[in-house]
Amino acid sequence: MPIYDYKCGSCGTVFEDIGMVQDKFTKCPECNRLAKRIISASGVFCSNDDSKWVRSVVDVVDKKSKNPATQEFVRHPTRQNLQNHLKANGLRHVDPGERLGNTNKPFDVDRHTERLVQHRQSKKAIELRG
Repeated sequence: MPIYDYKCGSCGTVFEDIGMVQDKFTKCPECNRLAKRIISASGVFCSNDDSKWVRSVVDVVDKKSKNPATQEFVRHPTRQNLQNHLKANGLRHVDPGERLGNTNKPFDVDRHTERLVQHRQSKKAIELRG
């Protein structure tokens, strides 16, 4: 199914949604009222270029940073400026299911060596059954 652009008459939110050709209305994700499909040029119009989640990233960005890409993102929070900011600062988004930070425990050589020795000794042991 194709992706269409919709605009909510109640709250003014413009968003994209997957729909069928005959679907002229869909529910608004913000206010849950009916939003009307609008005409947009395919591949040119990006209705969510400055969506709320992109603007919310500005809250956690270091606004005192001297990095030009960061300053541009703070002034104009768009997806493209966010991508430029992330690239300039060597950052990336966290994928779904990915944990933050280094969760890998360091390899304990002594413990694994001891387990290997015990395993080898148990293979060489003679079992007496009576």
